[in-house]
Amino acid sequence: WLNAALGIVGKAPELCNFLGLSPEFIGITIVKEKKIEAYECLFKVEPMPPAKGLTTVALPNQILLGIDMTGVQLFDAKTRALIDGEGYPYHLIRSWSWHQPSDDDWYVVLTFGEDQKGFRLQLQTDEGKEICAKMRAFATELAVNLRKESLEQMATPALQTKLAEMRAKLKRAEARESGSFKKHTKLQAEITAVEEVLAKRAESTEGK
Repeated sequence: WLNAALGIVGKAPELCNFLGLSPEFIGITIVKEKKIEAYECLFKVEPMPPAKGLTTVALPNQILLGIDMTGVQLFDAKTRALIDGEGYPYHLIRSWSWHQPSDDDWYVVLTFGEDQKGFRLQLQTDEGKEICAKMRAFATELAVNLRKESLEQMATPALQTKLAEMRAKLKRAEARESGSFKKHTKLQAEITAVEEVLAKRAESTEGK
């Protein structure tokens, strides 16, 4: 219903700010309540002090982290019940990273944007690297789908030039910051989106 209403009234900056949405997300369903079985990836994690979520609700000692195309959702590890209010669509998450501060401890950290006052959710897990990789894969796929519509309006030569420029930019960035899962996701999504649009055009030309 809200998406339909927004389709009528438009994507005014004031309205987007009120809803806490980026304009590019309007028109798609970004959050919907689902059962734990619906999430593609589940990881057991333990919240680090202070053990509270984005809504400041106290979290259980152990939780399940569900990840898919809509974002991240926290569940109670014992009851497997959804923790109300602790669902995070990707546009709210500014970055994610994993690190090992000691030989025994591994963390994954979700950092939220300015609207959430830079809230950081630190989770103890030995699967931080896998979690970050999955989040990057899902976020990139979502971003690709969002960008393809506008790219399809561009001429092929312009797209080819844009692709070459972005590949060079990504190569330079990776040389400076190798091994990070939270960086370059947006740029990689742009590259993938252009590649898919060009590939579709090539297939269409070959078919003719």
